[in-house]
Amino acid sequence: MKRRQARVAARIYALVLILLALPEIAGGMRLATLGGSRYYLVAGLAVALSAILLWRGGGWSAVLYAAML
Repeated sequence: MKRRQARVAARIYALVLILLALPEIAGGMRLATLGGSRYYLVAGLAVALSAILLWRGGGWSAVLYAAML
């Protein structure tokens, strides 16, 4: 039962990460098109990829997220 709860918690966290990444990607795209920094676009994509890896159960999601920080 604990394993199932851990999987559900990881998926909920992945959904939260996606919800946080989407505005960051959109804002990063807007900033990049205005000639600004591409950092927020890249960081948003890294968070989104980390969420996808977490959803699929990959252990690299935490490494990617930490590298983005």
